[in-house]
Amino acid sequence: MRNDYIAEKERKGKSTNQGIVFLIIFILLFLFVILRIALRSGLDDIFSSSMPSERDAFTVAKDYVKPTVSPSDIQFTDDAFLCYQRPDSVFIIKSSFRANAAASKNNFSITLKFHGGDKLNDANWSVISLIEGQ
Repeated sequence: MRNDYIAEKERKGKSTNQGIVFLIIFILLFLFVILRIALRSGLDDIFSSSMPSERDAFTVAKDYVKPTVSPSDIQFTDDAFLCYQRPDSVFIIKSSFRANAAASKNNFSITLKFHGGDKLNDANWSVISLIEGQ
């Protein structure tokens, strides 16, 4: 009878120890994930649904402006653009381009709405307005 009690106590002790080890591993894994997210919170692209930057919006804007210009070899002034971001995922981008090297600058203003998803996929954006020649 005493042997049954000792055997039962050892069996319960093993399952308790296994449960504690599992719980410790789970807690460490959880802390690792939380710390990983916290340390990367200042960087872009943590999740694919994060808000696009002004540079991302300008890159997409160029894709929408190119088809509206007759020469296909236009050059955008990548370093001189203005971008205003409204809280409702709407971006207003103002910039200019040259249709060829000798041509004068053509200004444009485009208003884009971001719908979520991949920031550089044109299908996740819609054009609200496009005004050329401002």
